[in-house]
Amino acid sequence: MPEEPTDLILEHLCALRKGQERMGEGVDEAVARLGSIETQIANLHREMAHVQGELARHDQRFDSLDGRPDRIERRPTRRMNACRLRCAPSSPSHPPNP
Repeated sequence: MPEEPTDLILEHLCALRKGQERMGEGVDEAVARLGSIETQIANLHREMAHVQGELARHDQRFDSLDGRPDRIERRPTRRMNACRLRCAPSSPSHPPNP
């Protein structure tokens, strides 16, 4: 009879050890998955920074395009005025035709 309680205690200890091993494997798996998630988040941050840089470049380009129609509208006036100044006679050499 004394062997039965010893065997029972050993069985319980073996069951506890197996349970701890399963929990340890679960923890190892969770740690590995957490590391993978951290890596993915770091990659997302890097990609977001790249996208933000691209957006900033696009904003600058759009800002420069906003003023472009005004500059284009002013150009012909400048050219026409410059042409008039160059082409206009300072004193009429030919009388106007009636």
